[in-house]
Amino acid sequence: MAPPSDDTFDRFFGLLRDDLATFRREVNERLDKLVSADAFAAEQRRVDERIKVVDDKLNAEVEARKAAMAAEEAARKLMAAELEKKNARTGSWIRWTIGTLLGLGGAGGIVGGIAALLGVKP
Repeated sequence: MAPPSDDTFDRFFGLLRDDLATFRREVNERLDKLVSADAFAAEQRRVDERIKVVDDKLNAEVEARKAAMAAEEAARKLMAAELEKKNARTGSWIRWTIGTLLGLGGAGGIVGGIAALLGVKP
């Protein structure tokens, strides 16, 4: 067998160079798509800041709703206490009025009964 000629070596090394160039080009394209550590850290800080803002707003809303619910509960208790006082005053007047009417009716009946026993005519 005859040794390979220079043309064969040139073609072989040319093919190797082309393959190597294609491989480097593919690797460079993949590396271009990768994110650098600095870019990743910057994006992570931005996302963390946005999450903190949303969390702060959510906490503020929760506190505002708790305060509103507490104020509403206090207002309900105050209204219930006022209504209870009013009902107590009204009930007191009703009891006194009914008691007076029954008392007057009873007193009239007693006086009439005594008058009838004594023979007094109206």
